[in-house]
Amino acid sequence: MARRDNADAVVVGGGIIGCCLAYCLARAGRRVVLLERDAIAGATSGCCMGHLMVVPEPGPMLSLTLAGVRLWKDFHAELGGFELNARGALWLAETAADIELLEQVDATLREAGVQGQQLRNGAIRELEPGLAEDLPAAFLLPEDGVLMPMLAAGAVLRAAIELGADVRPFTPARGVERDRDGAIDAVLTDQGAIATPTLIIAAGVWSPEVAAWAGLPDLAMRPRRGDLAITMPRETPVQHQLLEVGYLRTTGAASGGVGASGPDPGAHAVNVQPQTHGTCLIGSTRQFAGFARDVSSDLLQRSLQRAARFVPGLGGARITRTWAGLRPYSADKRPLIGRVTAVPGLWLCTGHEGLGITLAGISAKVVTEQLLGAEPSVPVEAFAPDRFAVAPGAQDA
Repeated sequence: MARRDNADAVVVGGGIIGCCLAYCLARAGRRVVLLERDAIAGATSGCCMGHLMVVPEPGPMLSLTLAGVRLWKDFHAELGGFELNARGALWLAETAADIELLEQVDATLREAGVQGQQLRNGAIRELEPGLAEDLPAAFLLPEDGVLMPMLAAGAVLRAAIELGADVRPFTPARGVERDRDGAIDAVLTDQGAIATPTLIIAAGVWSPEVAAWAGLPDLAMRPRRGDLAITMPRETPVQHQLLEVGYLRTTGAASGGVGASGPDPGAHAVNVQPQTHGTCLIGSTRQFAGFARDVSSDLLQRSLQRAARFVPGLGGARITRTWAGLRPYSADKRPLIGRVTAVPGLWLCTGHEGLGITLAGISAKVVTEQLLGAEPSVPVEAFAPDRFAVAPGAQDA
């Protein structure tokens, strides 16, 4: 195969993370080629919720997600081209155990310098009159937001192209060439090979396939399906994004995870996002079902019932569309961000599971900073791929 051209870096995967990588690299003056086998943002990024979420758990995830949410607000101010609902998120409690969890969330965030507001009884409905009258407690987190992932990806990508990024949709990567020392040398496509010293894999649930071409046999990742529904346009019964606090339990649920045997019964917790033109996006479920993208009607129906429990006005809402997407889930529930030392020139930016939108920009920023030899804006040692990546041939030794 004749070598067609060259690049400082090749990014494989044209979802929102790949788009942010193209933008950050091009802004840093690097010649970057972005390869996507289908349409840009046409897979996971095109069928997910746009929650910008500060994860209220002590440690590196809180710092990274906080930086991620704030960076999207910067992108919105600098680039435009997409809507951002920055009213915050309202976490809802139903039981005594939920109230205790909300208090833990508040304490964790305050310790990190993130201010929220605890609400009780009538104060909840003063903020959101459309909520059920019997909810005992809620917590308003102003940092959170909502955006439309496809529009945000498009805005970032347009900026990347203006800066010189070479974007190639419908151009799948077909393989990887390495030099005699084992370093990345080229990425293969049907149009030819692209010579490059740097390959960044941002292919979501398909990242293990690309990583295997580079000699990594297992990234300890698998798809985790999520089901969503959207209502017919009407007067939106709520203004803030709503999440039952049990959502924090389902996102961290370990059943059916990497290495588990038997079918996963799945989990659900309601997340309601008011959208432009009066629609509401309702989710969210989590289930390991391979690469199947058929909707789990049972799990989704439970989410819709929970939505109506918290927002009675949604009980009679007509659903215009349902769909499912796949989240890239890693064995320790943390993304893989950074260099793979076993293969010189190989970088990963994947495994974000349900936080891919929140973390797209900041993940791309810190990878770019590391490539340039700079100190990352946010500590990312906890997300280093080497905790999973195996040296080529090590499994056969």
